[in-house]
Amino acid sequence: MIKNQFTNNFFESFRDSYIKRNVKEISSYCNSIITHLNKQDLILHPLGFYYCNVFDFSNGEKIRIHIWSDKGNRIIPLMDIHNHYYNVISFVFKGYVYNTIYDVTENEPFTHTLYQGSYDKNGKRILEKTDEKFNLIPLKKNKISQGELYIIDKSEVHKGEVPESQFSITFVFTEKPVEPNPQVFGRINGKDTYEFPLIEVNNEEIEYIIENASA
Repeated sequence: MIKNQFTNNFFESFRDSYIKRNVKEISSYCNSIITHLNKQDLILHPLGFYYCNVFDFSNGEKIRIHIWSDKGNRIIPLMDIHNHYYNVISFVFKGYVYNTIYDVTENEPFTHTLYQGSYDKNGKRILEKTDEKFNLIPLKKNKISQGELYIIDKSEVHKGEVPESQFSITFVFTEKPVEPNPQVFGRINGKDTYEFPLIEVNNEEIEYIIENASA
């Protein structure tokens, strides 16, 4: 595991660089970490990217790696508009990411239904439809490129995208988490429940990711 390759003080200093929004320092720490990435670290997320939980802090904050591969058939997420219970401080280490922020109101015409997200003891992702309906309007869409830092406040609803032809990596710091209450917005006529079990990773694709992550 990556966290076993470094001291706690290393990760405390890494977190400080995020708190200071010091892009040069963040980049340096990312370069040190990425060479220790191995296939046992990576899990496939329902939103279509691979992720690695790098380090957990005692206050619930985390540092994670997100990787979008340009090899193989990427999962097409059913519901990709959501919020977070922490501030997302994300550094684009390789490639680029599109981020769209939405205005959410209770005004008709309704465009989306709210789903409540949870995980079972086996790591299965479960989304359950509620009776709450909303009107979602895209406010802005930004392209964040390699070497840039972007922030998503926990009060914001957003969607992140990477084209299938693009290989991208971000290092994410989950800042100031509160009580988990993830919200996901789906189609008005969507099913009552969606389940996303942990998916076995493709070893050939993982080897490709490892090879290209630090290239």
